[in-house]
Amino acid sequence: MGVTRFNMEFHKWVKHNVLRKGLEENWPTKFVIIMWCTWKWRNFACLGELGYIPQDKPSFLLSRFDEIICALKIEDLLFCMKKYTSEVYVGWESPLEGWALLNMDGVSKGNLRSASVEGTLRGYRGEWLCRRYHHC
Repeated sequence: MGVTRFNMEFHKWVKHNVLRKGLEENWPTKFVIIMWCTWKWRNFACLGELGYIPQDKPSFLLSRFDEIICALKIEDLLFCMKKYTSEVYVGWESPLEGWALLNMDGVSKGNLRSASVEGTLRGYRGEWLCRRYHHC
């Protein structure tokens, strides 16, 4: 079998593959995932960055296709949410008579440079005694 010469401009080749129908179920999505992972792994290798590059790339991609495709399908959104998330109900409970309850919550942007914290002090009847908010 001879070698086929690649004679299409890169952007036309990408567009051809993204718009291609009937080749395989979800082919355009799989093609974009393959292109993105290939680009990311190449950058890790070329730039010497620490990043996960799987040894068996085809198996890695196959194992991720279903998860990613499920997350992208609008009609299957509820199924995906049920499969990968859980619901937790949270409510306020009053403290014993004569006591107060302090509720606090905080958030950080992940880089520990930007954060916010809020605290609310409520009496046993649910009345607000004090509320504080701080952003740093």
